Amino acid sequence: MKFTDHKISTWLTFAFGTLVLLSLASGGMALKQLSAVQAELKVVVTDNNVKTKINNDLSEATHIVSRVIRTIVLLDDTAAKEREMAKVVKARESYAKQWEALQKFPASEAGQAIRAKTLQAAETARPLNTKVMELGLAGKGPEAIALLMSEAGPAVTRWQEAIDENLALQEANNQKQYEEAQANYLVARNLLIASSVLSVLLATLLGWLITRGLVGSLGAEPGDAAALAQGVAAGDLSARIDIRPGDSTSMMAQLKAMQDSLAQ
Repeated sequence: MKFTDHKISTWLTFAFGTLVLLSLASGGMALKQLSAVQAELKVVVTDNNVKTKINNDLSEATHIVSRVIRTIVLLDDTAAKEREMAKVVKARESYAKQWEALQKFPASEAGQAIRAKTLQAAETARPLNTKVMELGLAGKGPEAIALLMSEAGPAVTRWQEAIDENLALQEANNQKQYEEAQANYLVARNLLIASSVLSVLLATLLGWLITRGLVGSLGAEPGDAAALAQGVAAGDLSARIDIRPGDSTSMMAQLKAMQDSLAQ
């Protein structure tokens, strides 16, 4: 296909249209990957991190109850024991509030299994803790210590381990989201780099083709062709017109033919 088969406007429209389409395509793909990065970060901030905080609060409430129970068993003063019991009530209220908040978040199959394990451990340990405190308040220290060491303590340990398992799950989820966000970022970066390089190469190629086609159609630089045409139009037939070997179709070739005809 020759350059002269189409208008200059067609060639320019094709060249710039191709570059625009390439830019839009690369931009669209990059935005898609960046949206994926944003989604991963949103999960980290609004889901995983919130669950981590809730589980930390659950763990802290469990630790408070565990520490207070030991204090109650060791104390002899009734008023002091009552003050410690108030801490238990407050910690249990905090635990119940945080547990309810955790249930509002969706969980994976693994997360659901850990929640069920935590609930079961809590239901096992809480009555034992209460029994130890009752024995301590009643002044039955040896019995309270025996129950604490044999049943209540190990039950609380299992409870705490279930909460720690949930914390480990959230940390693993955060790591996974980070890796996925990093991968999507790299894809977006590589797309932008590749499209930029391709755009430069394509622009260079199209520019060269259009320039070559224009010069081929004119037979010379546009300024030289215009000056020669003006000279011929003014009656100056002395200008030398150099054309490429075999060129019989360019504007310069036609001007030379017209110059020769007028000179004759």
